[in-house]
Amino acid sequence: PPPAAPTPPPTPPPAPTPTPTPTPPPSGTPGRLPSTPLASGERLDNWGMAKVGAYDSSTRTVLDARAAISSTGMKVGLIDTGAESTHPDLNIVEFMDFFDSQGSANYGRDGNGHGTHVAGIISAKNQGSGLFGVVPGMPILAMKTPGANGQGSLDGVWQAYTEVLARLQRGEKIVAINLSLGAPVSDGNTVQTECGYVSRIAAYGTAVVAAAGEPYQIMPC
Repeated sequence: PPPAAPTPPPTPPPAPTPTPTPTPPPSGTPGRLPSTPLASGERLDNWGMAKVGAYDSSTRTVLDARAAISSTGMKVGLIDTGAESTHPDLNIVEFMDFFDSQGSANYGRDGNGHGTHVAGIISAKNQGSGLFGVVPGMPILAMKTPGANGQGSLDGVWQAYTEVLARLQRGEKIVAINLSLGAPVSDGNTVQTECGYVSRIAAYGTAVVAAAGEPYQIMPC
């Protein structure tokens, strides 16, 4: 009988993607932004700010990120219904629309209001005009994935993730992304894709903040 064909060597696994080195925080107290006095006219009925350390009631001060923003260009990515770019209490530096088509009534704006609300929680300015955010004046990259009715798709969210990753690879300082949304997910491939995006973004030192109060199962990423 003819000799058996030699067994081909196994295909080597793909080389792992190197994990980027996270950017250290700006100089000063490690991991802590400086503070500034609360502006006259800012309301104090948002108990959550003190709860998360964004407001010090003993000194009546809030976090001051102006020097860090100026020196690093850092920003927060908001994956939501968008955010109103003209709102005087917000610092929306860019709006990307992954839901509405150019020319439609809600293209480039928040037709729902949810994302604008969340942007205020993150970064409403300390300028005496109402409620202040966790980091007042933080620049926001608004990325719209749900539309005016609050509905969207995971494909839209993944497009936003892809944009975030491209910016991080170019060296942009997106210190966090926020997703106050949820979706019913049951198949393993979807979970694997979602967790893959989250892991790759987090490898750059970017905090991935997601809602835990939505009526859906939390993904085990």
